[in-house]
This record gives sequence, C-alpha cells and structure tokens, in this order.
Amino acid sequence: MPGGPVSWEAMNSLLYWAALCLAISIFLFFVEIFIPSGGLLGVMSALALVTGIFLIFRVNTSLGLVGAIVSVLAIPFLFMLAIKLWPNTPLFRLLLLKNPTTTQTVAEQTPQPGEELLNAKGTALTQLRPVGTCLIGEQRYECLSESGMIPVGTTVQVVAVDGMQIKVRPAPPGT
Repeated sequence: MPGGPVSWEAMNSLLYWAALCLAISIFLFFVEIFIPSGGLLGVMSALALVTGIFLIFRVNTSLGLVGAIVSVLAIPFLFMLAIKLWPNTPLFRLLLLKNPTTTQTVAEQTPQPGEELLNAKGTALTQLRPVGTCLIGEQRYECLSESGMIPVGTTVQVVAVDGMQIKVRPAPPGT
C-alpha cells in the first residue's frame, strides 16, 4: 500500500540502490576529470547523485536530509580536489602549448637590459602609452614612458633601468 510502512527488505534494497547511485556519482565525477565528454559525464554524475539522495529520502526523511546536506557540503571540496588533480592528467598535458624544438626559455631569448643602457638614446617604434617598443642601439626593448604618451618615431632617452623595466622620456631637442 502506497505511503505505508516500508519493510526491512525494501529498505535494505533502497539503501543498496542509493549507495550504488552515490558511488556511481562519485566515479563519474572523477572520470569527467580524465576523459573529455563535454560535460555529459558530469550531468550523469549529478543525476546519479540526485537519484541516490531521492532513494535515501524514501527510506527515512531524516537520513535523506543528512545525505543531502553532506552532499551539498562535499561538492565544493570535490571540485577543489578535481582542480588540484587536473593538471596532472594526460589530457591537461596535451592542452599545454609547447615548442619541443626550442629549449630556451623566453627570458633566455630576450636580451637583458643592464646599466649600460642608462642615458642611451633610441627611437620609439610604437606609440608608448605608457608602454611600447623602442629601438635602442640594435636591440628592440619594451619600454615604459616616464610620463605621458610618446608618439612613434620620437627620439627617446633611457632614464632608468630596473630589472627588465626600462623607463624612457623624449630626448631633449638638439642632442
């Protein structure tokens, strides 16, 4: 009879199916991390979770409420765990852009400015607003305008070098 007491056998069966649905939900959630499915496995995981909680509610309302609260509290932690695990997956490594023929880092390829550039003169290759590219000597450098914008083609003078940052200002006329 609907709505009446549930027998022990039926309760055990419902608990068995609820536990199975919750286990399938967790399994599908972690499989989603390793296999690209466009979210299909994630949706199936969510459906299995909802089904498992529904079945627990059928056994006992209090137990179902506890299961729902635990599930809601566990979801953010599972997402954080997934985000922590994902960079170690083969799929993530395939998504990284690599140039296997070049072993130099970008810092090794870029000429490093030094104190020898201080007071050196060059030409603005792009408009500095306030950052742009300047030709100083025979090298191109990313430079920072000390104040305001500097138009293309303006002769600039290096006023400071701090690590990779080169500050320039328009060179005084006649120099």
